[in-house]
Amino acid sequence: MQVKAIFCCLLLFLGSLQEIVTARRRAAGGGGGGTASFVTSRDGFGSLGSSTVAVTFSPNLTAGNYIICTVFWGAAVTISSVQDGTSASFTAIDTDNTNRTATYRLASTAGGASASTITVTFSAADSGDNPTLLCQQWNDSGGTFTLDVHKTNRQAGSVAGTNTVTTGNVTTTGKDGCMATAETVGQSNGGFSAGTDIAWVDRHNPGQNFILQESFVQSGAGAIAGTFSATSGSDMRTTIVCLKP
Repeated sequence: MQVKAIFCCLLLFLGSLQEIVTARRRAAGGGGGGTASFVTSRDGFGSLGSSTVAVTFSPNLTAGNYIICTVFWGAAVTISSVQDGTSASFTAIDTDNTNRTATYRLASTAGGASASTITVTFSAADSGDNPTLLCQQWNDSGGTFTLDVHKTNRQAGSVAGTNTVTTGNVTTTGKDGCMATAETVGQSNGGFSAGTDIAWVDRHNPGQNFILQESFVQSGAGAIAGTFSATSGSDMRTTIVCLKP
């Protein structure tokens, strides 16, 4: 009986020790001990005057993965909902109705065919621009992603040049996975491409010369910005969202 009691006490002690170690790691910026991995990206481009815009992931989303989305639009309308095909609602991260920019997240997708279509519904028809939706799927090997830092930005002046379009810096607290997006306010502006100062792991241009998204996994906590290069034009909107594993 004494041996059994000692053994039980030892297990309790080891469990408490593990909780202390985990808490200290998180306080030091270690997150849950997992690794952020970019999985895939998709984007949707609505018609002028549409009240919705959607994307469909193929292959299907994987259950448990984290989804980040950016919405750009043009008219004085608001976003009524962001949902997948299972009626799971996304949570707003940043909403800038003045500059027609918003970011959303779904911490754990149900996965499968129904969950792989994501639809944004506006309060009325977007008669001011073609609404766009850009989404990324991320995986945390530890299963414990938390929303770390995020922001939106607008550059009203000329943006022609290398790495001149920027989200502006955010300072992360871990080895974050980050999504950056950019779009011109007026679609007649010149084309642009991903910035050259950061080795982004995914650069996706959906065939339109005025929207682009990037993803990046940091090697450690610190400042980071999404950057893009423009051949000409002005008035850009950008976003960045970083997830801490």
